[in-house]
Amino acid sequence: MENIGDDVRRRRWKFIGPIKRKEYENDCRTAMTSALKGCWRRGRPRTTWRRIAGKERERAEWRSWSEVSTASADRADWRQSVEALKVLCESCALANSEYVCSLVHATMDL
Repeated sequence: MENIGDDVRRRRWKFIGPIKRKEYENDCRTAMTSALKGCWRRGRPRTTWRRIAGKERERAEWRSWSEVSTASADRADWRQSVEALKVLCESCALANSEYVCSLVHATMDL
């Protein structure tokens, strides 16, 4: 049985691929790349979908979102990349290393 956190992660990245393949002016792509403007409240910043995906992106050794766009252009390679993210996280679970995988799993404990 698959861990629910791994399933959420896999679905998130399966969603990101088609969004990154859309035209630049598309509303979905604009919403994913734009940053909110304005003042933030005091205290700890909220954990957002974009920040979670950014941490997973860094963990997968993609340096920027443009690299993700390039990788998602080829659908077959993108599917392999998403499966590699799953394997990468499973290896952390097998090693029983919470420190190594804390960025990814901390968001699932909310």
